[in-house]
Formats: sequence, C-alpha cells, structure tokens
Amino acid sequence: MLEESFPHITGRVLASERGGALRAGIPVCEVRSRLLGTRLVSVPYGTLCCPLAPDDEAGRLMEGVLDLGRRAGARCVEVRAVRPLPAAAAERFARQARYTHHSLDVTAGAESLRLRLHRSCVRQRIDRALARGVVDEEAEDEGGLRAFYDLYVRCRKRLGLPPQPYRFIRSMWLAFRPQGRLEVRLASCRGTPIAGILLLRFNGRTSAEYLVSDDGRRHESPGHLLVWNAIRRSHELGCRVFDFGRTDAANEGLMTFKGRWGAQVTGLPVYYHPKSRLQAVESRRAALRSAGRLVFRRLPARANRWLGELIYRHAG
Repeated sequence: MLEESFPHITGRVLASERGGALRAGIPVCEVRSRLLGTRLVSVPYGTLCCPLAPDDEAGRLMEGVLDLGRRAGARCVEVRAVRPLPAAAAERFARQARYTHHSLDVTAGAESLRLRLHRSCVRQRIDRALARGVVDEEAEDEGGLRAFYDLYVRCRKRLGLPPQPYRFIRSMWLAFRPQGRLEVRLASCRGTPIAGILLLRFNGRTSAEYLVSDDGRRHESPGHLLVWNAIRRSHELGCRVFDFGRTDAANEGLMTFKGRWGAQVTGLPVYYHPKSRLQAVESRRAALRSAGRLVFRRLPARANRWLGELIYRHAG
C-alpha cells in the first residue's frame, strides 16, 4: 500500500531466525529523496508500530536494521516504538520522547464509559450535536471518501500543515475496508458533511487516525459525536481498546481534548541512528512548522493539495 502510494518508498521485512524458527521481525522501508537523502524508517506514517522481538533478541534485530541501513546508503535510521527498547537494542540510538498516545479501555458498557467523560467539555457537546440534528453515517462509496478528504484538506489548511495525497487515503480504503479493518464516518447536518473520522481496527483495538471538521461548524460539536459513537461501536464490536492516535506532547490543545475522554496517556518513543541525526530532525521539523503556518494557511485548498503532493514525494 505504501509503495503504491509513494513511489520513493520501498518496503522490506527483516526477520531473525534461530534453529529454523522465526524469533523476531520488523518491517522497514527505504525512503529515497534527492532533497533529504535516503533514510530507513519503521514504519512511515505508522502510529502504533514496534519491533516484534523478545528482549533477548531485540539487540540482534536492531543490529540487522543498522546493517540494512548501511547497505542501503541510508543517512538515518528511524525506528518507532510503542514502548522503550531494551538497553542492549537502544544503545546505538538517540531516543526522542516527543510523542504520546491516549488509549481508552472500552470493555465496560456505554453508561460506564460515558461517566468517564468530562461533563461540560465532552458530554454536553455530544448532547449539543444531537440536539442540533447532527447525523453520524458511514461513508459507503468513493463519493463519501472524497467528502471526507475535502474536510481533511481544509482542516490541514487551518492547522498550517500539508495534506497527504488523496491516493494514500484511498489506498488505505481499498486495502483495509473490505476486511472490516477501516471505517470512514461523516457527521452531517441537513445533508452537508461537516466532520469526519477515519478509524482503523485490528486485534481488538480501534484507532482514530484522522478526525477532521469544518472550521465554521465546530460550534455544533460534530467531532465529539463522531468520537463518542466510535467508542460505543468499538465496545459493541468486542474491541478492548480505543486509541486516539499519536499526539505531539507540545500540542497542548490536542492533549487537553484527548485527555477529557478519560484516556490513559503513554509515550511513543522514536529512535534515531546515528545519534546526531536527532538534532537535525528536530531543527528541520521546527523550520517546517514555522514555514507551514506562514504558507499553508494562506494558500487556497487546490494549491495546498499540489504542495502536499510535492512535499510527500520526499517524506516518510
């Protein structure tokens, strides 16, 4: 799916065997860019991903990743994780602790879950959306998916961020929706879509990867209704966990929004090799964020889409 969406990305799976038995593995992607050089990333655009290895095998697996990076001529190796790597595996990497994710145990019933929600900032907003006639429906065809993407582009413009190409969102839709692993929901008012959410499901977990809304209609709280209904459906489908996706810990507004749902917060460490690359990554990110606020908020949506296409030819 990544390779079809981004021609500059090539995927591999690195595995460790002993005695003919598979002991560990990690998916890695070679990200090639004339502008940024070649990098090895596990996994591009992945929120929850980690080397699949017992502690006694993790060091050997990570040495294999570094060797693969050397053979690919990679300037940088980036490994995303859901928990800290064992010391032996992490000793040659710099660890970044910038990102978090919020997860909610949804094994309890709907009433029990509702009591965990912030009264005025969540429960009342859900009731407001219902009172104003906001309707939550699944996007059943590509017309619905495009309506979701239009909202996504406008939301990214408001945030000063480049939109990911439509082909990437569509490729996820085509790959995972037939298996019941992806769902796109639209909140509409009097027939007009005003918010959307893209959900991924696997192994008892629902993850909210994108939550977007029309800036002029946020007072109707459609996003709150979408999230609450997604939490309830996760419980009904037998899921154990609802994830709110990855969050930059410096984004106080988003951290506060997610915290009001009663979720538990844990870190998502990212590891870089060589260690000196971490500072370069942080500097580049700060520069892009500043430039984005100046550029993307001022450009029309069509120009943002074109510029997003250009940027994501180098990203990963």
